[in-house]
Amino acid sequence: MLMRIAFVAVILAALISAPAVAQAPADGLAAYQALANGDWDLAVFYSTRAIEAGNLAPGDLAAVLAYRADALRKKGDFAAAVDDYDAGLAIGYPQAFRVRVLNNRGIAFYAIGVFDLAIEDYTEALQLDPTFAAALDNRGTAWIAMGLYEQGIIDYTAVIALAPGNTVAYTNRGRTFLEMRFWQEAIDDFTMAMNLGARGALPFFNRAMAFEGLGDREKALEDLVIAVAKEPNEVTYQEKFREYGLTP
Repeated sequence: MLMRIAFVAVILAALISAPAVAQAPADGLAAYQALANGDWDLAVFYSTRAIEAGNLAPGDLAAVLAYRADALRKKGDFAAAVDDYDAGLAIGYPQAFRVRVLNNRGIAFYAIGVFDLAIEDYTEALQLDPTFAAALDNRGTAWIAMGLYEQGIIDYTAVIALAPGNTVAYTNRGRTFLEMRFWQEAIDDFTMAMNLGARGALPFFNRAMAFEGLGDREKALEDLVIAVAKEPNEVTYQEKFREYGLTP
């Protein structure tokens, strides 16, 4: 009789624990889907529940940590995101996944102003995949934040070589040339970005500032008029418009 009771208890325990074991991977998948749908709060909820279940296989746990880190980063909780990226990287990822996790941790480091660690992450990602244009572009931005313009130019130029239609890289390199007072180079890059499809007021305002630096106020005003027409409530554009003696 006692053996029969013990046997039944084991069966019941298995039936109770089986759904719990299966729930964690299901929650991990739900976290991934929520992340893909842009629902950061839901992604954090499901990934946290999967992690706290404590029964994910190491590879699955690393993946779910990355999902939660991405969602936390999107929510602006960069320090918590870094902690999750750290934990996932300590477990280990396949190379292609590791490249993207390093890039994303670099973004989080950049957001909290730790530019040197951001550069380290982007550099490691590029050592694993030299063709990863996003990491090159991000590293260029981190170099610029540290005032290292020439390194930024090198990285943006490398992005353009990999992806000649990348309007962001042209815009970023143009802004760097603008900071360096290389007016014609800035004009060329902003023009190329617009020719490739860059939209909105900012490309025109940026080019206006480059024309102004070059001393061509007529062309600067032409671009400024377009920028103000596109975004009439932008204070920076209005102030610059007034400098030309005009009313926006």
